[in-house]
Order: sequence, then structure tokens, then C-alpha cells
Amino acid sequence: MFTLALAIMAMAASAQTVKVGFKKGDVRKYVTKVDITVGVPMQGEEKVSSEATNTYTVTDATADGYTVELKNESYTTTGKSEIAQQLGDVSSYFSALKETPAKLKLNKDGAVTDILNSDAVLASISKIAIDAVNKFYADHPEIEKQAPKSKALMAVNDQITKENALNLFKDNTIFSLNGKDLVATPEEDDTIINIIKVKSTYSVSNDGSNLVINKKSVSNMSEDDLKALIKKFIAKAGQEVSDSEFDQMWGQMKLMGMAQIDANETGTSNYGEGGWLTSNSDDVSMTVMGAKTKVSIKSTLQ
Repeated sequence: MFTLALAIMAMAASAQTVKVGFKKGDVRKYVTKVDITVGVPMQGEEKVSSEATNTYTVTDATADGYTVELKNESYTTTGKSEIAQQLGDVSSYFSALKETPAKLKLNKDGAVTDILNSDAVLASISKIAIDAVNKFYADHPEIEKQAPKSKALMAVNDQITKENALNLFKDNTIFSLNGKDLVATPEEDDTIINIIKVKSTYSVSNDGSNLVINKKSVSNMSEDDLKALIKKFIAKAGQEVSDSEFDQMWGQMKLMGMAQIDANETGTSNYGEGGWLTSNSDDVSMTVMGAKTKVSIKSTLQ
């Protein structure tokens, strides 16, 4: 989303599946569209769509690696945007790069290794995240009694660190699998929208001069993994539960058949000259604690 939308539009390099050969002055603009449908038992469906335009500009290229400026040109949503946020979609954070583009350091394989202007980027992301929390509580004042806004703001603030921001750009840009050999190692442990643990399998082929990478992922979360995920959601909402309260809630979930997660993902990414992504399509279907979610992602080079 952008845990879904960006994380899936990226792919590989290294003894390299994708051979990167970026040049100083290279500019690539991508439009990513994400459609999310969530079906809640006995409540019907809720939908949200987003569209983001992001530009990558290579400002330096040496034998040791690259410096790339990542700038957001536009970001829009329709529908209930909080759905995407609750699922872990980080796409809205990229809108913070409209006024403060990120200066990313890449190694020679095209993998992200650092954020050269991390302080400025973190400040911009923080503002976006805090504004989203304030808007949510303004739209849903009844939530305050269950989960005080002050705790939600603290939880958000704790997540905005350089380490998390670096992982954001490693996992959710077109460079996310750079540096990996997907032919020699076609399987890996992965996540969907940075939440659901999956086992991903890749296949690589060529279509003329273009490289094509197909991806299939299947969930492999244990009961302990799911418990940890639920606790994470509770903390993110600014709520607190004791161990005994959680055990009681978990028992009720098992009785209702909600103590499980199933997920499947299929995607195709195409690469052209210089190892630049040219297009991507991805479909995710998952059932999380009884709620069925479908995500469709399409990214195109303009």
C-alpha cells in the first residue's frame, strides 16, 4: 500500500537480477494507483483509492554508488483514507517529500543505504503523521474515550525514527529489491504492507530487451506472530490492555474464527534500459481477523 503501492512496484539487482546503470542527470517519474477494498463481517465493504506521482532524479553517480533525489509531485485519495493507514499503508508519508525531497544514498548495486537529509525528512513526515491523527480525532471525537489522542500522538512519534524512515525507503521505493540475485535465490521471507509475514517466490524471464520479474507470495504467520501483530495494532491506536485482558480477547477471537491470517499476492514488474522500472501490476488478497481485503496496485513510468 504504499505499503502497498510502492513496496510492490520495486524489484531486484545484484549478480544482479536487475543490472543498474544509472547516470547523473537521469530523471524518472512514476504514477502509482492503489485501490483497496475491505469487507468487514456484517458491516459491508469500505473502499479507498490513492494516486501518487513521484520523481527520481540521479544527482550523483560514481563507481561506489549513486545519490538520488526522491520528490513527490502529487498525492490524492478518495474514500476512507484511514482504512489505508490502519492497514499500514505508508503512501501518505511520501506526500511529505513534496516540500522536502529525500536525498537517498544508494550503493553500486542500487540499494538504498542512507538518507542524507534525514532530519529534514523526519520533520516533514512527522507533520504529515500528526496532521492525520488530528484529523482522525476531529472526524471521530467519540474515539477519545477509548483511545486518548495524546497516546496516539505519542505512538506515532515513537515510530518516526531514522531507522524506520530508512526502512521505508528501502522497502517502498523502486529500489526495494536492488542488490539481490533472484535467480540464485528465488525464495525469501517477506512481508505484505510491512505487516503480514509471507514466503515470496520469484521467477525471472526476458521479453526482448526488457527484464520481467514475477512474484508470488503466500502467508506463513504463526499464532505468536498474529498475537504480536494484534498487540502492535492496539499500541498504534494508543490503547493499553493487560496480559489477562489480551488473553481473554484472544480466546474470544479463536471462538469466532478470527484468530488467523491468510494472504496471497501476485505481481509482475518490467525493467528496461539502465535497470529502471517501466511498469508494475500487483494484486493482494488477504483475510485478517475475519476482514477480507483486496488491493490492486499499478505503477507506470511516465
